[in-house]
Amino acid sequence: MKIAIIGSGAIGCLYGAYLSRNNEILMLCRRQQTADSINKSGLTVFEPDSTTGHYTENIRAAVSGGFSEVVDLAIIIVKGADTESSIRDNLKLIGEKTLVMTLQNGGGNDLKIAKYVPMERILVGTTRHNCVNLDKGNVRHSGSGVTVIGSNTNSRRVDEVVRVLNESDLEAERSDDIQRIIWSKLFLNLSVNSFTAITKAPIGSMIENEHSWFFAEKMICEAIDVAEAEGLHFSYLEVLDSVHQTCGKIAGGFSSMSQDIMNCRKTEIDAINGFIVDRAKVHNVPAPYNSFVVNLVHAIENTYKEQDRAMTKYSNGESIIQQGDSQGRLYKVMQGTVSLYSNYGTDNEYLLGVFTTGKSFGIYSCYTDRPSPYTAIADGDTVVMEIPKDELHNYLALNPKNAEEALISLSNQVSLAMKHIEMINEELMRNQKN
Repeated sequence: MKIAIIGSGAIGCLYGAYLSRNNEILMLCRRQQTADSINKSGLTVFEPDSTTGHYTENIRAAVSGGFSEVVDLAIIIVKGADTESSIRDNLKLIGEKTLVMTLQNGGGNDLKIAKYVPMERILVGTTRHNCVNLDKGNVRHSGSGVTVIGSNTNSRRVDEVVRVLNESDLEAERSDDIQRIIWSKLFLNLSVNSFTAITKAPIGSMIENEHSWFFAEKMICEAIDVAEAEGLHFSYLEVLDSVHQTCGKIAGGFSSMSQDIMNCRKTEIDAINGFIVDRAKVHNVPAPYNSFVVNLVHAIENTYKEQDRAMTKYSNGESIIQQGDSQGRLYKVMQGTVSLYSNYGTDNEYLLGVFTTGKSFGIYSCYTDRPSPYTAIADGDTVVMEIPKDELHNYLALNPKNAEEALISLSNQVSLAMKHIEMINEELMRNQKN
């Protein structure tokens, strides 16, 4: 089967990787950089059992809209706000027999797709897999679960897709009451997804922290009342127990919305808790906790601008830092690569390391006010973000990922420096023997 995965985030890459075992896969990406990386190196999945799967066969990638060949199945795995634009961009993929399946969070995505594709060819799916996006086609698979697929028209072709997924080791089953399944997944997302995004904590924190679970219960119970008004009955105790068990199974993972906030991306809060708030208004059902969370997540999104910093462009070979400078700032590579050297341009020149997109350098001098122990040189056209020392605290505090990147970069620099010291000591010992 020829399958298009529209959306190259964590779940999109996981499904693309597994399905490539038996099918031809077209990956549609938001960024050219991601597409280029997948075409060059394929998809990599770091599994929960510490094994690693590398998938390079049967996979091609392009930016969204980049393929014009008709596929048998198009799987939509983008944020709810991007559903319609992703369909419009990729209409060339959709022929008269093409199935289109939404595997997205939130409610109402099938209705958005129905503006472009007949409802009888639309499938609705939910997944219990949890992944962390490591960027450029690399994902950490932190939890597995069944994929449930159905159709608002009870299409017979649901079984065809279920078979394809099972053959690729993606456990799947059919549901003839898919809207009930969608709501069941919604209960999980509107509590765990949104609240761990606010706390920036692993999924397991929802059941380990009584205060977090208090909020989960309130949001879920409000949503069950809304579902009742929509004509669907759920047991409060059964839903809460199901969410609690799921949290335990994928305790070490991070929700997709949490990953969005840590990477300063727009979240799906409007398609999840916002969907509950909108339907609650229609039926005059109170939903204060869900409304509070929607506003709080949007408030957090509005802090992203506080993390924006000046960008400086450097040409190939241009110096960013000179050894001995007291620059008093942290540097983060936004585009291109930067090489760090000790004794640059001398007979004793030594390459300490190469820092690629997302990596930071300069934190040692920034914190200690000591001169830089290395020279930083741009490799090709490079863009670097510069964070002055007086803004460093806020930069690190606003986003734990910033602090993690800085610590990793510092650890790498220390490791490289230690190796350099070992080489110098070995050379001194050889000279003493001679």
